[in-house]
Amino acid sequence: MAISETSLRDVLLFTFDEINENGGILGKQIEPVVVDGASDWPLFAEKAEQLLAKDKVASVFGCWTSVSRKSVLPVFEKYNGLLFYPVQYEGEELSHNIFYTAEAVNQQATPAVDFLLKEIDASGLSSDDCPIVSFSLSEDEFRSLPTQDLVGHLGCWTYFMSIDTPANKSFQKKFQRWLSGSNITGVVKEDRVTCSPMVLSYNGVYIWKAVVEKAGTFETEAVIKALEDGVIFDGPGGRVISQRNHHLTKNVYIGEILEDGQFSILEEFNNVYGEPFLKGKF
Repeated sequence: MAISETSLRDVLLFTFDEINENGGILGKQIEPVVVDGASDWPLFAEKAEQLLAKDKVASVFGCWTSVSRKSVLPVFEKYNGLLFYPVQYEGEELSHNIFYTAEAVNQQATPAVDFLLKEIDASGLSSDDCPIVSFSLSEDEFRSLPTQDLVGHLGCWTYFMSIDTPANKSFQKKFQRWLSGSNITGVVKEDRVTCSPMVLSYNGVYIWKAVVEKAGTFETEAVIKALEDGVIFDGPGGRVISQRNHHLTKNVYIGEILEDGQFSILEEFNNVYGEPFLKGKF
């Protein structure tokens, strides 16, 4: 998981620096504490307990796989901590102590399958020549894959690097500038891209900042209440809104993989409400 997870670490450190340079939160500077679960699921739980019980962090941003999130969930509930989880997942979960900036099933699988079925009924494609739509491969993973063999296949995310907006261009420019000036051990500077989990991590920090400032405190219950009351952040992938069910309303994009490891956007769905429990057709 290293190629994916280290990118989340990098974008989080970039975001913390960006916020600190602009005055921090409630007059305080963010002091990041970085721990590595090493793809060892019990170790994820140990590290979560360290962060909450020993380091006394105000909030945690992280986890990639669902099994890592499941491993830390009881720890966050025990210590009443707050985790922002940024990676697409299977849904069917709702914890008082987790805020899911990630794509829910209805913000990825449902629109992607509907799109693919529509394309098959228009064009008469068969299983022999039907493109694959992926919910896991993004621009970041393409850095270590033979992208030329993936051209024409599809992806569905709530952000693509190819989104042509001033907000996205500014985000990418600032991230690249931060990379070039970074002296943090282990940060790779060459051939870096941005992707949906990175942007959802970035969004999560700014949403946390907004709700802390709205609540006037870092105290967990007050921050969760502010999250549930709803805040808006205009991020690189478009506007996101925090929901009472601890998910985000956000835009959904379907894209076709290009040879350069980017996506050509084919369709966009705006302001899709995040629904973790799929009960019937939406």
